Amino acid sequence: MSLLTNLVVFFGCDEAAGANLADSHTGGLTFTQNNSPGTAAGVVGTARTGNGSNRYFSRADSSTFEPGSNSIWACAWIYPTVVGTHAHGIISKYSGSSGWTLRLSATGALNFQARTSAGVTSFKTSASPLTTNTWTFVAGGWDSTVGHSWISVNGSDKSFDTTSIATITATALPAVVGRVTGSTDYFEGRLDQVGLWIGVQPTQSQLAYLYNSGSGRSYTELDDDGSFNQTSDFGGSLIHCPHYLQKALNPSYDLLEPKKRSVYR
Repeated sequence: MSLLTNLVVFFGCDEAAGANLADSHTGGLTFTQNNSPGTAAGVVGTARTGNGSNRYFSRADSSTFEPGSNSIWACAWIYPTVVGTHAHGIISKYSGSSGWTLRLSATGALNFQARTSAGVTSFKTSASPLTTNTWTFVAGGWDSTVGHSWISVNGSDKSFDTTSIATITATALPAVVGRVTGSTDYFEGRLDQVGLWIGVQPTQSQLAYLYNSGSGRSYTELDDDGSFNQTSDFGGSLIHCPHYLQKALNPSYDLLEPKKRSVYR
């Protein structure tokens, strides 16, 4: 399954300092900059930076970011410069009594929270804080098939919460990157390759693919999650696959008449 399936928004974070956060997916979900977030070297290209006090990105309340009873998950490469002093919002649409958030806690541990209108929270937190001044690939979400939240660090197996909820209650607050909505939990450090999906959950192989042994993946690589399916990827015929794959799968490829080879490169 392509990682473009049910992708809501993806931020490559390659803009100039002070610019809005551009949506690499549809181009239609730009997040507005607040107080001129900066830039620095990223995992893939450049990254956007937060100061821990007032810099972040936001987009007005929209049902686009509300999962309801559908699964949701998000991921990002993060480079926190401080942990243990305050929480760091990564991406969220959260009000404290409803919504969802992926963040670092005040202790520096990764957590994902999903809340219902009754105030019940499915809340999973990593056992130890993340390391400062180091790039870490983080992911977290809520799986509607089991009702539990989960987290993953550097492509590791998902770790699930034990509390189950049936739906995530909507909030009228904005969706934000680099902050927990409506709080003072601003991210301090660098953010890169931030993605959000609704209505789907990642496989373990997809998380490992995105981590890519620490090298990350750009948006242009999301259509190939590392798996190969002849039917879905190439219309059921190898004649439509790239030359390098045809050569790998057919040792006699170079002996074929040119007209029998694919025109695809």
